[in-house]
Amino acid sequence: MFKVIKKVFNRFNIINIKTSLVTSCLLVLLSQLFFACSKNETVNFPKDLNVVLIITDTIGKHQIGYYGAEASTPNLDKLIKNGVHFTNTFSSASWTKPAIASILTGYLPNVHLVRSLGGKIRAEIETLAEYFQKNGFQTAGFVSHTLLAKKYGYGQGFETYENLNPTNPHVTITSDKVSDSAIEWLKNRNNERNFFLQLHYFDTHSNYRHHEKYDKTSWYNGKIEATEYGVHIDTLRHVRKQMDANDLKYVKGLFGEETAFEDEQIGRFISYLEESPYAKNTLIVWVSDHGEAFLERGKIGHSVTLYNELIKVPFVFYMPSLLKPREVKEPVAPVDIFPTLAKIVNQDWDENRAGFSLLPVLAGSKLSSDRVTYNETLRNSNLAAVEKNGYKLIHNKKKNRYALYNLESDPLEKNNIISTHPAIFEELKVFLDNYEKSDVNSKEDNVELTPVEVKQLESLGYM
Repeated sequence: MFKVIKKVFNRFNIINIKTSLVTSCLLVLLSQLFFACSKNETVNFPKDLNVVLIITDTIGKHQIGYYGAEASTPNLDKLIKNGVHFTNTFSSASWTKPAIASILTGYLPNVHLVRSLGGKIRAEIETLAEYFQKNGFQTAGFVSHTLLAKKYGYGQGFETYENLNPTNPHVTITSDKVSDSAIEWLKNRNNERNFFLQLHYFDTHSNYRHHEKYDKTSWYNGKIEATEYGVHIDTLRHVRKQMDANDLKYVKGLFGEETAFEDEQIGRFISYLEESPYAKNTLIVWVSDHGEAFLERGKIGHSVTLYNELIKVPFVFYMPSLLKPREVKEPVAPVDIFPTLAKIVNQDWDENRAGFSLLPVLAGSKLSSDRVTYNETLRNSNLAAVEKNGYKLIHNKKKNRYALYNLESDPLEKNNIISTHPAIFEELKVFLDNYEKSDVNSKEDNVELTPVEVKQLESLGYM
């Protein structure tokens, strides 16, 4: 029995668990071991399957048109309407590097340890691209962020890997370049192998720039001044306490214009793909790394909190020729992408990563609502959080303070209910304590930033 218990804890990347905690967690963890396995259903993906992973930077679930945002996102809406979309997806972090590291490795930050600006995915951790390459796929990635450079390990496993935004990420428009590069690569690739293609779109990240075609801001004549490169995040942070309703509407309008432009460019790529010979045998997976805050609790930007405006993200599997449209409300996480795709490619794959294979869900099985998801942000703040059964517990480790929220009755996370729900607090605290104690290696594999990179990151508001 102890071996079974240990395997369950390893499944959640929880190392060196104290014996006293095993009993209190056993029943809950064993129920999660059989997550998504209530039915032995599967999907017969074609042997010549191709996979496209689209990562949209800085777009939370609530910032998509389909989910109620004012932004025009018909192409992303199309993926949601015609795919299997997960409405309660919690990212592992509220900023880019650790969040995307989790997507690409299937591990939480307590294992991959990418937690700082110089953090690197360790070479011994197999990435999604390496897994596909090992299984005979041609691999290519087109990204648009300084922090995703090869030197940080994000290019592991890619035969082609291009950073289209290496020098001035916040002033360069790149969504069109990402789609152009991907389309060109598809036109010229070797068709003898299946392919794995990863696309990363960044334009919704600050600076927030005006796009006349999707104008929502030309009416504005207020205190916030935009340069030819848009509105810088530091400008907004400087004036945020003086912003009125019109100022906020203007900033959100700029963000919406960026979202609409990015959506158009993603749509161009999808249109090309669906008009190509790859249409019937290509699976598209779309997820965001995190969202963006607009004064929901006095802050603008991301990385500094773990509230849902930052960690609740859109997540879709789209393959109309095979997958029936479906909305899945039970909780999942982007770390599920690796095991799901690995199971699709190689049914014998069985590794202990943080995520679960969603393959039975794609076939119609029902998920357990008992899923536990974890998040953290250690760069600008020292926070960790856990979600389970519609509740979220956030720990401010620096101040050793906790906040508990009922996400169903209080979706905006305004009311801390620890005093009235002590049993739920104690239950979630066990999970959170275990996560916080479970680092595989306390030392992050770090790459020293060059002076040029420091300047770039300062311009992005990271430093």
